[in-house]
Amino acid sequence: MPAHRLVLACLPVLLLTPRPGLTANPFPALDGDFAAVCQSAFERSHQPDTPPVSVPLPLFDPPQTGAKEDPGLVFEEYNRIEPRQFVYQDRFLWAKARPRGNVHREPIDLRFAPGMARPYSAGAYRLSDFDYGSPDIEPPLPTRIPAAARFITALNLGARRGAAPTWPQFAYLGGSGYVRLTGLDTGFGTSLRLSAYNVGDVEAKPRLTELYLRPLPYHRFAALGVIESAPFTACMQTVMSADLSTRMQTTLRFYPRAGYVGPVGALVSPIAMSSMFWKGEAQTPADPGDEAHDADTMTVCGQAAAPLQGLVPAVGARPVFRDFGPAPCFGLMQLDRTPSHYQTYDAADYARRVSLWVGDLQSDLAFSVKLMTYGSNYEGEDNVVAYAEFLDELPVPLAADDAATFSYTITASALPPPQPGPRIGLGGAVPGAITGAAVALGGETLAVGAPVILGRPGSAYLFSRTPDGLVAERRLTPDDGVPGDHFGSAMAMSGDTLAVSAPANGAVYVFVRRGQDWVQQARITIPMTYSFWTPGYPVAIAGDTLVVGLPGDDDRAGGRATDYGAVLVYRRQGEDWTREALLRAPDREPWDHFGEALAIDGDTLAVGAPGDDYPGAWEQGSVYLFRRDDGDWTQTAKLTEPGGWKDYGAAVALAGPRLLVGVPRAHGQGWRTAAGAVCAYARGADGWSRQQCLWPTDRQNGDQFGAAVSLAGRAALIGAPQARQGRGAAYVYRYARGTWNQGAELTGDPGFGGQFGAVLATDGDTALIGAPPAAGREETVPGQIYVFPPAVPGTRPAQGGAP
Repeated sequence: MPAHRLVLACLPVLLLTPRPGLTANPFPALDGDFAAVCQSAFERSHQPDTPPVSVPLPLFDPPQTGAKEDPGLVFEEYNRIEPRQFVYQDRFLWAKARPRGNVHREPIDLRFAPGMARPYSAGAYRLSDFDYGSPDIEPPLPTRIPAAARFITALNLGARRGAAPTWPQFAYLGGSGYVRLTGLDTGFGTSLRLSAYNVGDVEAKPRLTELYLRPLPYHRFAALGVIESAPFTACMQTVMSADLSTRMQTTLRFYPRAGYVGPVGALVSPIAMSSMFWKGEAQTPADPGDEAHDADTMTVCGQAAAPLQGLVPAVGARPVFRDFGPAPCFGLMQLDRTPSHYQTYDAADYARRVSLWVGDLQSDLAFSVKLMTYGSNYEGEDNVVAYAEFLDELPVPLAADDAATFSYTITASALPPPQPGPRIGLGGAVPGAITGAAVALGGETLAVGAPVILGRPGSAYLFSRTPDGLVAERRLTPDDGVPGDHFGSAMAMSGDTLAVSAPANGAVYVFVRRGQDWVQQARITIPMTYSFWTPGYPVAIAGDTLVVGLPGDDDRAGGRATDYGAVLVYRRQGEDWTREALLRAPDREPWDHFGEALAIDGDTLAVGAPGDDYPGAWEQGSVYLFRRDDGDWTQTAKLTEPGGWKDYGAAVALAGPRLLVGVPRAHGQGWRTAAGAVCAYARGADGWSRQQCLWPTDRQNGDQFGAAVSLAGRAALIGAPQARQGRGAAYVYRYARGTWNQGAELTGDPGFGGQFGAVLATDGDTALIGAPPAAGREETVPGQIYVFPPAVPGTRPAQGGAP
């Protein structure tokens, strides 16, 4: 299957248009039912802030008794009011059915919220299609929901028998309201259960006080309700699909209470909840209402991550809505997307245009726009995800009668798989040479390590990227180097600073660019109390901070050996480098190899210890996270492998809130030994959490996927040096919509040996991949370095998950 490369062409256009009065309000009229719940929310906003009592609105018709004609059921009663008293008073419609035959011997209660007993349009569903299970059996709550959660209502939504697989979907309402939609697979078919809860202190947090559900055409249904809190009331409408594919669109309209300020009736439709493409392969029949749904509304910043926190007391008030984004979110915006759905294309460009209508903004505003487009290749496989971000500013504040329209276009082109650029061979086969043992990338400079060259201390070769291709810049050697130093065993680059380790000389050398030349700035001597370890001293650098790994540290101060591991941190002040910290694992044990892998980003440091043992398990591995505060480093987390894997932490990569951990000896499905995996983590308010574990679609025994990882923003490069019968491969991944997507597979020239992907680096645009010679072939194959053009965005959902 050929991979596909996406080229993003982004064109911002600004149009200023007058908006006289209110007649040109671009938002369509609200649905009648949504208007009713919004009217209720508006009225509640003028009531004293007391515990609300739900008064059901006459939104729905009574159930249609015609459904009882189904020969499999005999309905005995309707409209029985649920006798159990809940925290809030809600009305239920009940039906008691006694199935014919001997499948069930006892009567079964069928419970519906108002409106759901009504057949779907065109008679697609009848009451008898709904789940026959007991309505009093609730699936267990997720652990994040407190045991004291208050159950409000449950509803079984029916699907035709055998029509759909079981699937879960979650939606959250406010700070304490919780709505869950789960699939239940029964012998009579598949049903969907929607449960709503108020969680925690309902007096202090937003709470869901009214909930109504209604069927919609084309296998969809809507949940409507009212949310209340001290600062505001809000009406909510969520439209979900109930078929093989799913989508969700949530709209909120806020009304501030007395004592709080904000735009009355401000409408928010979070983009995170308004994905219009259909997941899965099966598509629903053509829906004439889809075009109407292509006009969405949302806040100016494109997200509504924390709209409920934006209302402030009237004294000292600020603009209402704020977000986790780079600027406050307030005002109104209309999103017009064409096209909006999953599409198939050949080699032609696939373009997606987005227009943002902004109005009633009384101050300067900067806002971000995130666009993603989805498609497939010509054979209907390999989902294509094109991703682009824009940061824009309003040219001037908008008066009340003005509006602005920003237009953006994202274009994805299906191109042949990327081919490698220049191959760096460094002069051909030199007896005893090992080229490509280390690589580093910074700006327009590429660095390649050749630690073993007969009669030399080792070298670091520098190349510059120019419009005409790569230009050899110079060869670096240490001022005091002697043959056999293994200079170039490990390298790291940050800006105009390059760190190169020479483990046989017990030193790390720092070089800096001065004009057009590179000069040695420092020689950092590693104390001799630390043992020599064959792979050398791993290094990582960020700005003026240099980190050196000592995986072979024997911890001699404790009188024991061996290979506990340690990390040295150095800080540059002017031209001088001084030691800032010595880090060891507080729970260290022999053979942990703490420091074998390093990654630093700002004041955050990740350290791999692939030999760390667990009770009853050997060499499972772990990763330690450290944080610097005023020059002091403290451990903030320890991450461990998902279970049954080895060498977790053999490679690490860190960029902002994202962390990748390589596990080259992870077992794959079907007992694939050492197939390898990479676990992806994200840092949130509660620390680091695992998002998913990645492996390629074609992994095999012994691939060692994850032996090397590199991360730059939302682009990742992962090596599998033993894939393809030892020739090696590297894989590009792209992070979008909260998940990592697998992209192009890169390979080298099989005529130049293997282990392609053993070392690598990327800056998000260029991939630098090394193929050092395999053991026993050093004298005939010197190793190669491959340079690939801009990295390819992800083209298919990543394999793996959260084991």
